Amino acid sequence: MIQIITDYLSADKVRPLTDRVVVHAPEKIDFTIVANLTLYLDADADAVQKLVNERLNEYKEEMSSKLGKDIVPTQIIAILNSIYGVYKVELLSPAYQVLSNNQWANLQSFNITIGGRANE
Repeated sequence: MIQIITDYLSADKVRPLTDRVVVHAPEKIDFTIVANLTLYLDADADAVQKLVNERLNEYKEEMSSKLGKDIVPTQIIAILNSIYGVYKVELLSPAYQVLSNNQWANLQSFNITIGGRANE
């Protein structure tokens, strides 16, 4: 497929006059999310877990839909903190990672542990 695209874009009638077209294959960058959540005392842990699964699956789709989207831990924390009932997020993984224009972030899995309650 890459060769077909390269041949098409390199044709004399398509290629800009003095440019050389180079087609790069996309590179998959795998990552996982590991986090501990502290919930408010009155939060329903099952409901929180369901929302965590929904939101992180949406995040997975978003991240894999476009090349070059950086892996930004604070964005993951914001997603988890926005869930009703979550008091605190301790994100253990991933680390911040800048992706190049031919890389895409592939969220392989997430492991979210509900490990405490707070009464604030």
